[in-house]
Amino acid sequence: MIIPNRAFVAAIALGLTLAVSAQAQVTTAGGYFGRIGNTELLVAVGARNTVAFYYFDYAFQRLDFGTGTLRADGQAGFSVSSGRVVTISGVRDRILSGTYSGVPFTASYDSPFGPASASALPYTGTIVNPAATTGPMVAVLVLGISANGRVAAIFTNDVATHGGLGTISSTGVVRVPITNGSLWNFTFNPSDGIASGLINATVGGFTNLAPLQYVLVEAAGARLINIATRGTVGDGNSLTAGFVINKNAKVLLIRAVGPTLAAFGVGGAQPDPSLTLYSGQTAIATNDDWGTGARPTEIQTAAAQVGAFALLNGSRDSAILVTLEPGAYTAMVSGKAGGTAGDALIEVYEVN
Repeated sequence: MIIPNRAFVAAIALGLTLAVSAQAQVTTAGGYFGRIGNTELLVAVGARNTVAFYYFDYAFQRLDFGTGTLRADGQAGFSVSSGRVVTISGVRDRILSGTYSGVPFTASYDSPFGPASASALPYTGTIVNPAATTGPMVAVLVLGISANGRVAAIFTNDVATHGGLGTISSTGVVRVPITNGSLWNFTFNPSDGIASGLINATVGGFTNLAPLQYVLVEAAGARLINIATRGTVGDGNSLTAGFVINKNAKVLLIRAVGPTLAAFGVGGAQPDPSLTLYSGQTAIATNDDWGTGARPTEIQTAAAQVGAFALLNGSRDSAILVTLEPGAYTAMVSGKAGGTAGDALIEVYEVN
């Protein structure tokens, strides 16, 4: 758990990934595209120096992938799904060098891109195949779209995993050769997350599928992990977090933490924070002391689900578990009138 430095207002649109870290970015985040012989690869470098490697071998119909972390010297070493080892030796002039199973490769920077990048445009959704009469009818599709018109597509179901690197036009037309020998042609509109079109070959090993099947993707962008802001509450000061839900309804866990901060070595914590959630100027939910408010058991369960630290039993911390429709919201933490001022932490977690 990261307790942020003092700040007074935090705002973020749900659907974007938020990451907080004091570690310096050692290599420009984004997508690096390259080849080993005739085989294409993508190295996605993300914020906080995460790195994801994707290898698309069309001749042998294989997708190999894995993730690691760049060290302070810009190097990394990790195993991928096949058991092979990938090494990253660094970036010079936006050219990334490394090895895959001992074979050297270089990859050129394209743009902020890829599932590991905080600046990415990744979309994850389901493929519905209404023509299938036997076998799996639903699979998962991940699309990563770069600013320069590159697309990485990964398709997986309980039979196999396939993928490929291709292109997307200014009008949203996608063409991606896939490692199972198929070529995908469809249109994708990132603004509404819908892909539809025709695939001109069997997909994912489904031999019962006729050519030219319709594809529907229900996309949901990368999830918010959480926002957390720490500041002084009481004696006329309050702490505010603003956020926007941009598509479907979300279940959120919102917490105002004061007394439990002492367990993390924070001195002078706010002894009795209260929490109010607003839609515009209207208060729609409030809590003062989470254990005696609504749904304390569900709040504990949701906290464990999202990886939040547990609130102390019987503490005067506050929490709300709520389902919200798309719109703009504000959560406010305040202290008791005439009470002691102290540090508090406001947190917003997306549960689902």
